[in-house]
Amino acid sequence: MKSNMQTINPILVDILVPVAGAGGVENVINAVGKYLNHNGFHVRIVQLLSDGNRWFDPALEVYPILIGKKAPTLDFLSELYANFLSQYGVPNIVIATTWPYLVMTAKKVLAASTVPCKIVSWLHGPLYEYDRYGAGGIECLRHADAHLCISQKAADIILADNPSAHVFVVHNPVFIEKYTPQIEYHKEERTLQFVGRLSAEKHVEIIIQAVGIANSAHPECTWKLRIVGTGEELEKLQKLTGELQLNDFVSFLGWQSSPWTDCRDVTASVLASEYEGSPLCAVESLANGIPVLSTPVDGITELITPGQNGWLYPIGDSDSLARILGWISDNTLPDIAPQKCIDSIHSYKSDIALATFKDALIDVLDAISVIIPCHDVEKYLKRCLDSILSQTITGVKFEIICVDDCSNDNTLPILEDYERQYPDMFIIIPLEQNMKQGYARNLALTYSTGDYITYVDSDDCIDTNMFEQLYRYAKLDDCDITECGYTLFYDRDGVPNATASGRLTLLHMNNPDDKRYYILNRYWKTSPWGRLYKRSFLVDNNIRFPENIFMEDILFSTECMYHMKSYLLLPANYYFYYGNDNGTMLSDKLKDYYMNTMTMQNMSTDFLKEHDWYSDCYDEYAFMHYKKAFEELLWRMSLHPELYSYENIQLAKKELLTRFPDITNNHFIVSSDSSITQICRSILTHDIPSDDLKKVFVQNS
Repeated sequence: MKSNMQTINPILVDILVPVAGAGGVENVINAVGKYLNHNGFHVRIVQLLSDGNRWFDPALEVYPILIGKKAPTLDFLSELYANFLSQYGVPNIVIATTWPYLVMTAKKVLAASTVPCKIVSWLHGPLYEYDRYGAGGIECLRHADAHLCISQKAADIILADNPSAHVFVVHNPVFIEKYTPQIEYHKEERTLQFVGRLSAEKHVEIIIQAVGIANSAHPECTWKLRIVGTGEELEKLQKLTGELQLNDFVSFLGWQSSPWTDCRDVTASVLASEYEGSPLCAVESLANGIPVLSTPVDGITELITPGQNGWLYPIGDSDSLARILGWISDNTLPDIAPQKCIDSIHSYKSDIALATFKDALIDVLDAISVIIPCHDVEKYLKRCLDSILSQTITGVKFEIICVDDCSNDNTLPILEDYERQYPDMFIIIPLEQNMKQGYARNLALTYSTGDYITYVDSDDCIDTNMFEQLYRYAKLDDCDITECGYTLFYDRDGVPNATASGRLTLLHMNNPDDKRYYILNRYWKTSPWGRLYKRSFLVDNNIRFPENIFMEDILFSTECMYHMKSYLLLPANYYFYYGNDNGTMLSDKLKDYYMNTMTMQNMSTDFLKEHDWYSDCYDEYAFMHYKKAFEELLWRMSLHPELYSYENIQLAKKELLTRFPDITNNHFIVSSDSSITQICRSILTHDIPSDDLKKVFVQNS
């Protein structure tokens, strides 16, 4: 059975760009931005420093922040981005490209935010070059949540620094389908094509020199060189061409938006770079069936296999490049078949590369697994599921795991219908016999893959903001459990009763005062719903529900209380609990399992006593044990006289006094003015005959 994840709402992504112009990196950003916008994302391109050059696709949402040049210090860049976020809001993901420095920029700005956001680095050149030019190094990347690497070598460098880093190799996309290979070889004349910026690190002068050397050595088969691009080295290269008397062989064509439109006579593309990340022009050349001659720089060594789709020569060595040109001219090196070139870039194909990019971003997001045990809830199930699908939360992926506990109505067909509508979100597990909620929840946990776990009862529903708020505060305070209040509804009267009020409460359980507060104010609520649990918290501590028994959540919540280090309560009622007449707490089956409350509470106390957990909060815990294991039992008898059993009362009294012999002196009980508490204290301190005791319950029912 598959376990896929899907987001409910579009994911807001900022592609944070320091500076930009017209080139391969910008083309990739445009392609990625448009693809993401059509596949469940909302992309904002934020260019911090702009010279006014409109390099971006008009279909994209682009924000050039500062027009003009200024020294890009961390404080300055951070101020620019902070101002942008204050106006337009915090995204779910920041992709920091192309400088490592931008990771630090995003980190500094987001440190002041209460909205969860992932930072992803996306470099387009060798890390050492960014470091050398003061654009940041590996120390900056350590602050990213994940890394998109355009080559395996770049990924290996990050993993060498941090073996547990979240790294994805994502190749730059090439729209291979728009190219039609049409290679025309002219034996008497061959053509090289260079595409790229005319900047110092590209060392185009090496290529020009090599053409001159090759043509002098093989005048019978000369080479021509087409240079597509512009940059600060243009005049220098034009001067060199004239000095070498190559004006008839070297053409400067300027920047072109489609440099491969007419390449029928191009024998090979050529690079002489001192460093590269993953040169897009090389991939585009191969997409056209044209082999690549290049220096063995990062990205190229993973792309080019000598003799299969191109040839390599040493950095700065025009003589070696000239020899390769000569060998091609005299057929010492065989022609490379265009199809071999095309086949070599399968992973760069736009549909594959862009889908890989999208999947990597989704993988970066945290995930919530929603676990729903279901049994005979056809009347309420759609209300429950629709409330989950209506959540406002963004930037989190979901899986909804529903266990049908051998229902006798249309529960399973309803679940299967939702699975058909949302195949990447729903996992349906049908059971062939009724195993009760404890088993269903435990089984679903084994299927779950989320970073966070939440439980929802199938006859309840939730507020549209519940996951957004629980997740936000769970991330903000790094809590083991984050909980909200709930509103109680009953089918019989429909009158709501809200439970949460006051202020946000953060507790650290190693603090004795916080521990006592939790016992007295939160331990009474043992239902697992309305909470967001760290998956690691449940799994690492092996916290599971007892099986084949009702009221199983008491021991589960007790073990959570024992293990948790931090707990947060939101003063808002985001969970809607419906006490329907068929539910566990109100159904006719209550007489068969109301004693389970005492049984599970006794097990919980025995567990805590074995671990010496409540010695520093004895009075508080003894009082809450009494409330669950004794007073609640008698309270139910007062509400349902048919449940009255003298034997059960005597059993509960014996079990309570065995564990807490001094319970009648507990100051919380002594000081209580509750009538049910006073009746219970009398029963504990006196041996009341059965008939007299029954009269008390009849009078108070």
